[in-house]
Amino acid sequence: MRRTVSYLLHGPNALLVEERLAALRAELDPQGFNTSTIDLQATTLQEIAAACQALSFFGGGRVVVLRNPVNPRRAPAEDDAADDAQVGKLIWADLAAALRAAPAENHIIVRQDGTLASNHGAHKLAKELQWNVETYSIPRGRELLAWVSDRAQRLDLRVTEAAQRRLLDLLHPSAWDEATRYDTSAPDPRLIATELAKLAAAAGDELVDVSLVDELVEDRSGYKAFALNGVLFAGNMPAALLELEKMLEAGEPAERLLASLASDATLHAATQLGEGFSAAEIAAAGGMTEGRVSTLRNRGPRLEPRALTRITEAIRQTDASVKTGLGGSTREEIVPLVASIAETVRGTRRR
Repeated sequence: MRRTVSYLLHGPNALLVEERLAALRAELDPQGFNTSTIDLQATTLQEIAAACQALSFFGGGRVVVLRNPVNPRRAPAEDDAADDAQVGKLIWADLAAALRAAPAENHIIVRQDGTLASNHGAHKLAKELQWNVETYSIPRGRELLAWVSDRAQRLDLRVTEAAQRRLLDLLHPSAWDEATRYDTSAPDPRLIATELAKLAAAAGDELVDVSLVDELVEDRSGYKAFALNGVLFAGNMPAALLELEKMLEAGEPAERLLASLASDATLHAATQLGEGFSAAEIAAAGGMTEGRVSTLRNRGPRLEPRALTRITEAIRQTDASVKTGLGGSTREEIVPLVASIAETVRGTRRR
């Protein structure tokens, strides 16, 4: 039985995982002299064994941080529980044996960027060796508001609840309260924390209200994607690809752009196929704004139903390809998707 405490840290909330790891390193190795960090996707069994078997320079135990037993770009698979499952260039069974053989005084911290499937061998090993398993999810709704409030208190930032809600609306309007069928993206705690720190620096001892949030926080609610979607759904492929390149280079997450494309495709379908319903009825049923529905209905391009079907299916296939790991990253997959949508619109646009 391991005498010291080891850990398995994982979950989609990368900010909290990193902060927890930093706190553990500060507690277990304050001077930082006895810590080794290894990326399991790019290492050898010899390197892992050497780090796990090494003894502390000054007595006590070493800290060995092992990152990503599963490639973060790959979706969890059913065979993750198998002893012959791949871990980079390694086999899980060999890696597990090296961890079992680590001296009892050493602390092992396995950290996964993202959620580690419940059937992965790391969970079984953690249970066998009595490690602490900590999962960090991304809060939404009231839990996210409570997290924002707690984060603000840690910064000595006084901020009204209305200002907190406004902050979240500007950063993640369709994702912070609850996921919708049109936008399943998650809030980014790191971005929220950065904006809170900026508000704290600007406000000092002053109470932060909605007006200060509006002044200092950039609207990242997706309106930047309107320029892309406008030329895209007009069938202008060169302009769409250029706009996409500009947005990606500016740091706009490809996942958010994909969610925006899905939302706009749904909006086009709703406005054109729901001609017997008012803008208010469509907006209420689809979780959209009435103004956006009216604008698209009055000024937007008219697309044939077969074009809408092809576009929706292309977006669905791209999303599935990314999530299952069968394709490339979202950033890689969104370029051909945009080209495909523009070509579909251009070839089947209703006159």
